[in-house]
Amino acid sequence: MAKMPRFLMIIGIIISITIVSRTEALSLDVSELLHKGDDIPCALNQDCDHTKLSESSYDNYYKTDKSSWDSLGLDPNLLHINQISVGFVPAFREKKNPNSPEQINSKLFKPMAIMGDYISLSSWDPELKAIDWAYKIAAKMKEVNNLGITVWLRFGHEMNGEWYNWGMQPEKFKNKWQLLAREIKRVTNKTYMVWSPNAMFGNGIDEKRGGYTPYFPDPQTVDMVGLSFYHWGKGAIRTNVKPTQAEAITKLYEFSKVIHFVFVFLLRGEPETNVGTSSLIKIYGRGGWNKPVIVAETAACYTTYQGTTQSVGGGYSELDIKMTWLHLLVDRYIKQLIPDLKAVIWFEIDKDEVAPGTNDHRNEDFRLVVGNPEVSYAVRQLFESYHSTELAERS
Repeated sequence: MAKMPRFLMIIGIIISITIVSRTEALSLDVSELLHKGDDIPCALNQDCDHTKLSESSYDNYYKTDKSSWDSLGLDPNLLHINQISVGFVPAFREKKNPNSPEQINSKLFKPMAIMGDYISLSSWDPELKAIDWAYKIAAKMKEVNNLGITVWLRFGHEMNGEWYNWGMQPEKFKNKWQLLAREIKRVTNKTYMVWSPNAMFGNGIDEKRGGYTPYFPDPQTVDMVGLSFYHWGKGAIRTNVKPTQAEAITKLYEFSKVIHFVFVFLLRGEPETNVGTSSLIKIYGRGGWNKPVIVAETAACYTTYQGTTQSVGGGYSELDIKMTWLHLLVDRYIKQLIPDLKAVIWFEIDKDEVAPGTNDHRNEDFRLVVGNPEVSYAVRQLFESYHSTELAERS
């Protein structure tokens, strides 16, 4: 059986983890490894590994090219389309409609390239003191790396929103990022630091709520950048409308431009704020480090009244909504527009939610392959068709 990569989220502290691996790696349950009791032989505030890493080697590591699949630990034999690897976050421990990687893979043309999981530690830590366990976290990442598995460490994901206890604290976030990044790089070079906010909302890129720039860490500590980016439907009750190309393209392209602009200017020691879109466009493209970009969490939800299969309205089917969103995120146009886009990870979970600003409970089905059979079949056909085209182009 092919090795399935793991994408794991520690949601109670300030870390989420993406784990990728190669098909020839040993078959093992990485989720179980990271959920099991701590067996790292050192105290929380003590060094777990005495590996030395000089300042020059530390700085140079972040300048290494990470543009190829191989350099990121991705396997071209696993699920991909238009040179974009595709992964899933299974509903491992969800009370409602749990699913497993095996169930997801059984519906796919090829095994998923990346897999995700959530690990809940605690929600009591608004001061972010738990990240001072950096020695422990780094040691655990090295333990996974030693099994031949590459880790993408998505630290403090969605830090620009208020829904997590670590959100909306830019200076504290950057300080803790630096602490963890340096410890990770001191002990291993197979764990990549992924800076990953929520897709921008609010009043602009420089805003604490919903913006990007207040949360930028030292660019030399960032290996990759990611974005949480969902299609929610329309309005508070999230009526079922079909995504548009502008909805998908605008947010992702804007993110990639801002990323390039800010990192390049920070490296030059120049201010990163108060620059208009035209200025961003002028400097986007060449001359930077070309950080790999991933859509770290995504889905298009289909919303029904709780306890029923009745749509909340909008006029579009689940098939229309989900397949349109998938196409927009992985088609050739988005790859041409954002050449550094390397992966898209789908949130394969069915949830009961309260609509924002209301007391109305809704069912929001984010699943792409283990829910609606019509959608699942269409997904398989999409990847099978792409694979046939890819083989024909090679011959």
